[in-house]
Amino acid sequence: MTTHLSLRLAWHDNGWNGHICKNPKANFYCSGRYSYEAEMIRKDKNLEIEISNQGKHSTEIKNLNYTPPCCFGINAFSNKETNCYKKPQVFFNDDTKVSFWKMPPASACTWPFEEMYKEEVKTSGNFDANKRLKAMKEYFSKFEESKSLIFHYLNYDNPFNKENKDYIIVGISTLKKIGDEIKWENQSSDSVKKFGNVVWGRIITSDYPLSGFRIPYEKYIGDEEVLNKLLFIPENNRLFKYGTRHISDDDALSLIEHYIEIANYLKEIGDSSENWQDRIDWLSSCLGTLWKNRGVYPGLSSVLDFLEAPRLIPFIKNSMETGVDEKEIYKNLIGIIKKRGSIEKSNLFNNYKDCFETIIDRLDDFDNDENKLLLETLPRFDFNKEQIKNILSPKRKQNGLYSSTEEILNNPYTVCEEYIGDNIDDNISFNKIDNGFFLSPKLGVENEYDKKDIRRFRSLIIDSLKKITPHSFTSAEEIIEMITKKLDFMPDWKKTDFNLNRLLRKKEQLESKIYFKDSNEKKFIYLKDIYKFESIIGQTIQEIAARPEIKLDRPVTTSDWKIYIYNEDCKLNKENQKIYQKIIDYRIDQCKTLFIKPISIISGEAGTGKTTIVKAIIKAIRKAHGEGSSFQLLAPTGKAAERLRKATGESADTIHSFLAQRGWLYKNFSFAREGGSIEEDKKTVIIDESSMIDLHLLGTLFKSINFHTVKRLIFVGDYNQLPPIGIGKPFVDIVNWIKKSYPDNIVVLSPNLRAIENKGLSLRLASIFTDRFDEVKGFEKDKFSGWEEELYDEDILRKVQEGGEISKDLKVVYWNDEDELKELIKDEIKNKAIEIENDIELSENNVLYKIFKSGVDSDPDKLQLITPYRSEEYGVEAINQFIQREFNNYCFQDKGSIGGITYFDKVIQYINRLKSNPYNKYEAYSFKNGRGESLEVYNGETGFIYPHSFDKKNWKWGGFKLKRFQAKFKGKEDYRVSYKSSSSVEENIELAYAISVHKAQGSEFDNVFFILPNKKSNLLSKELFYTGVTRAKFHTTLFIEKNIEPLLRLRRRENSIIIKINSSILKFVPIPEVILQASNYYEEGKIHRTLIDIMVRSKSEALIANMLYSEGIKFDYEKPLYASDGTMYLPDFTIYYMGDEWYWEHLGLLGNRNYEKHWEKKKKWYRDNNYFEKLYTTEEKSGADSKKWLAGFLEKLGKWK
Repeated sequence: MTTHLSLRLAWHDNGWNGHICKNPKANFYCSGRYSYEAEMIRKDKNLEIEISNQGKHSTEIKNLNYTPPCCFGINAFSNKETNCYKKPQVFFNDDTKVSFWKMPPASACTWPFEEMYKEEVKTSGNFDANKRLKAMKEYFSKFEESKSLIFHYLNYDNPFNKENKDYIIVGISTLKKIGDEIKWENQSSDSVKKFGNVVWGRIITSDYPLSGFRIPYEKYIGDEEVLNKLLFIPENNRLFKYGTRHISDDDALSLIEHYIEIANYLKEIGDSSENWQDRIDWLSSCLGTLWKNRGVYPGLSSVLDFLEAPRLIPFIKNSMETGVDEKEIYKNLIGIIKKRGSIEKSNLFNNYKDCFETIIDRLDDFDNDENKLLLETLPRFDFNKEQIKNILSPKRKQNGLYSSTEEILNNPYTVCEEYIGDNIDDNISFNKIDNGFFLSPKLGVENEYDKKDIRRFRSLIIDSLKKITPHSFTSAEEIIEMITKKLDFMPDWKKTDFNLNRLLRKKEQLESKIYFKDSNEKKFIYLKDIYKFESIIGQTIQEIAARPEIKLDRPVTTSDWKIYIYNEDCKLNKENQKIYQKIIDYRIDQCKTLFIKPISIISGEAGTGKTTIVKAIIKAIRKAHGEGSSFQLLAPTGKAAERLRKATGESADTIHSFLAQRGWLYKNFSFAREGGSIEEDKKTVIIDESSMIDLHLLGTLFKSINFHTVKRLIFVGDYNQLPPIGIGKPFVDIVNWIKKSYPDNIVVLSPNLRAIENKGLSLRLASIFTDRFDEVKGFEKDKFSGWEEELYDEDILRKVQEGGEISKDLKVVYWNDEDELKELIKDEIKNKAIEIENDIELSENNVLYKIFKSGVDSDPDKLQLITPYRSEEYGVEAINQFIQREFNNYCFQDKGSIGGITYFDKVIQYINRLKSNPYNKYEAYSFKNGRGESLEVYNGETGFIYPHSFDKKNWKWGGFKLKRFQAKFKGKEDYRVSYKSSSSVEENIELAYAISVHKAQGSEFDNVFFILPNKKSNLLSKELFYTGVTRAKFHTTLFIEKNIEPLLRLRRRENSIIIKINSSILKFVPIPEVILQASNYYEEGKIHRTLIDIMVRSKSEALIANMLYSEGIKFDYEKPLYASDGTMYLPDFTIYYMGDEWYWEHLGLLGNRNYEKHWEKKKKWYRDNNYFEKLYTTEEKSGADSKKWLAGFLEKLGKWK
């Protein structure tokens, strides 16, 4: 067995060839916090020098004492020597010199950071330099020159990351040499004793280009078609962490198989970066070597370790190295165990009788199936000791294993189908099991399974179904295509053909874990667990909805409701009491209707008062049914639960904590399929932020509650927001069904009190990007005539097109490139700072902190930048770096940083630290109680960084460099959380000047700056824009790239992420393939005939579109029409005939005073801009007469000929 290594690089746009980047300014990834040696790059990168020398070899920078700070990885695939350096740590606090060295060709530096922070390298609770040195040497001792492979990779900071945090593999080569340790010079003895004298970077030289290759990503940036096939995202992320990690032969096999597929594709498209046939041949030889090294029993060592006989492991390894056949060793081993430890004198294991006594004693703890599993099955798979322990544990259900040991014995693929690891690093892939059954023919072992074995086929189907998130189901054809693609990566002895016919004929054998559904002669399939979740939710909703209306024990009068809802201090009440009273009366009517429904939905935009209605309903329930009425208030996130708790004054839990308390959620955050306790004491269940709840979470929640004992189920949320991260769109599915089947059970709160109070257009703009149910049922605007200016979508968009401060709560700023964007952001932040704190000195250090400061506390929610992307120059990472550099550079440069974060930075907690894993009493300190205490901090909570309490007297001193700091989170001001290492920072918090839309969902901020690039991307959607813009309580500044086109594109109905998710709670309607394929037709205003009902906004427009198709007339839908003065409107249809354009407007709401007023203004625009003669209009005052419309249109065309 050979051990291989992963090696992290910083992104380089010139192929790590020893040269300066081709575009240094655009490479902000290299200094991102998930890069490698990011802080060194961030502090030392001189853009002026690099731009003036871009593309040159790093040693050719003339007359300047400058070495690129990315030198640890810049030479990984070069053919020439470069220079490298490392500055001593500031906490050395002595005269240690900067260390310089030569970096050989095809070399990079790495360091096993994971080993440096384990408990084993501590003495009396402190890190021990000698133990760390020993751990480092042991780590590197596992590699063999000329044998071990190097897998070069990028962490999250790379150009290919969108919202997901993906590792990207960039290259592979054979290890040529491990360099000697690099020592610090002139280091004090005290520093050596505390920290050691070794630079944390060891040179790893590869045999590239003789053996190895690099994926030429930089050539294809922007070419989505090629990148989709080139991009190498590893299935098993655990191999690519902490700078470097060990990789086994078994894991390397799957990586090599994927490399071969990529090399074949590069050869196919004629890429000239390498001689790809040579690379394919080399990879194929690697494959043979890896199989030989892996052997037949890669899990034998772990089994022996599990059976408490680790002393046998080095003996077996040494025996194999001296030529003893692995199969012979295994045969002897099993023979001795079966003979209960009897060893013949000539046996290989003569000196290990005690080990076999221990093994036999341990085996007596297990039944016959478990013994067989341990001795005959598990040795074939590359499992570690903990995985074996979990597989055999009586509590294996906590790891998702519901199959018995007998079932696992009969079908080991069951393990990869079901296993859920203890943590994110612990996973068992299909390939790991498959490698145990389909060995290289050169190993001389006959495969136990046929390549078409139904057990293998089922596992491939399940493996594919796990990858279709966010969909609940997909077509059988799609799964076959995914399986075929996966098999294409494999060597010939593993390849086979699984087709649709086989899938359908084997249906009965697959149905234990896979559910089949037919629709229009097409087959669709689900994971059976997913189908059951949908069924549980759907059946429960239907049963509750069908119940009779609730009888009240005591009446709740109109006066009661007014007391519950009326807010004397409301700004609108003070400004226009008459309008406010009308709105309150309308809310009361809505509450009365909902109150007697066993299931109800309260929906509405941010600012409509959803929580006020919830609070009123709680009070009404107590009036109607007594003060002892029981409630369960739930929310999907800790932040949302806390907000609900404060707003209602009631106890509120996260759904996760509710489930954990009842045994439905395990410590590894996997859900129990069965066995948890059932809640039967709550009469009212209220679920807030329902749009954020995915299928697994809601399905498990429904399992955990006996709804026969529940009187009221209330969903609260905004169904126009982004769907949940995970599977399905449960809330939208429930809303759509309730709207159709029980329309009185849903209210969409309107008008928006916040919008009226702000007298602005921000929320009105957001509403353009919604499915406005209020137009069908809910608020009738004429009822409140005069409460706001009546504006139609086109009116709003025309105002946005003009730019500038278009209302009190909305400003639009257009930008042309990233440099201009950053300057505009800086200016707008300063302007807002002056508005918020008019006495602030903008030249002061820590200016953003001072903007946020309010009295003795600071509020991170005063300003928030939001952007759709993590990468790109307008993404989260780049904007955070820019803001930190512009507004907090003094602290970063003068005081230093940990994990890219310094004093007074705004940060966000990005993982949950819940009861199962809170900040412990050594990390969190309560100033109120004067002691360390455990503290829960939720994903999404924001705060600021402060000097550590231990440094409060000296942090301002000149020359002081931080080595620890504390965070104070909003809502937890009595606590400080301490961070003392890069790993403690990087594993918990990140900069939060800018956050993604997903991260912002469920939160609100006083002032939002939203960045909208003019990029055609599947990531951008109506829901994403709507969610981002509605985060602002008072003001939104929109930064739109170039022109209004991005908004027009997003407004199109088919540019919705919701309509592209296959889910089937309560209704099974598969998404049309043309939508799932994300074609570009919608970006150009084209309408696919099969999608007419989805893409147009009314039934009448659908009729018109169908007529135009039938006549063979080419048209676009809602394509912007510009006048010479730059103004714009959106004709319903732009028609192309006889080489010219004509326009069809359908006037569906004539008779409505506001609509007619809008149309007269639009008609005048047509006249004034010489489009009127080519305009055709239809109306339906007397009904929709499509034949008459078409006849009139064709007659008009005849006149134009």
